[in-house]
Amino acid sequence: MVTLDAETPIQGLMSKDVVLLGKETTIPQALATLREFLLSTAPVVDERGECVGVFGLADAAPLVLDGLGFTDDKVSDWMTEKVRWLPIGATAGDAARMMADEGIHHVVVMDEKSIRGIVSSLDLVRFLVRALPPAQRKPTRSTL
Repeated sequence: MVTLDAETPIQGLMSKDVVLLGKETTIPQALATLREFLLSTAPVVDERGECVGVFGLADAAPLVLDGLGFTDDKVSDWMTEKVRWLPIGATAGDAARMMADEGIHHVVVMDEKSIRGIVSSLDLVRFLVRALPPAQRKPTRSTL
């Protein structure tokens, strides 16, 4: 059984194979990439490979909801520019606090200016489930 500890290093629960989007990527290309890799959010990098934002389904929602359609706009036109990030030495507790405090679902993990991973709220839930006794890990199903 995994021990539930807020001091667990974030490296143990983050996704290390991060799919990146270039800031010049078009919205249709970005959405196709998110779909291909079953993601809801991806970091956006500039030509130097530095993280300049994040783009996700929530950023694309206005294009649909406002009837703008899937244009050839660039990711940089619609991305969230404020990158929420933690250093590689951060903990699961640090990530959980940041997500709760800021109402976000993804945190980029950085080492200097380099993206090392990304942790999602679902990664934290999986971490919690692994800490349960085996008998309690069975999925429950409810119907309405």
